Amino acid sequence: MNLKSTPKIYNYLDGNGNKYIISNELIEYIPVKPFFSSSGVYNGGDYIKKEISEIQYNKLTISLNIAIKIRNVILKIELKCLV
Repeated sequence: MNLKSTPKIYNYLDGNGNKYIISNELIEYIPVKPFFSSSGVYNGGDYIKKEISEIQYNKLTISLNIAIKIRNVILKIELKCLV
């Protein structure tokens, strides 16, 4: 099995607890329901599962990887400030 040819699956939780699952063929949005929200009121909306193209997947993964790198830099800066 060639690991380079195996696409990654990204799982992302936003600040409200809504979950996004992104694979090379699908994007899935799993909204948080009021019972599981911190306020007990917030509703993330409707569940969505859609097919995506290879181009869409590549654009999404580029954006996600940039966001991950930026967050890692921010975490390093925050940790240095604590020392």
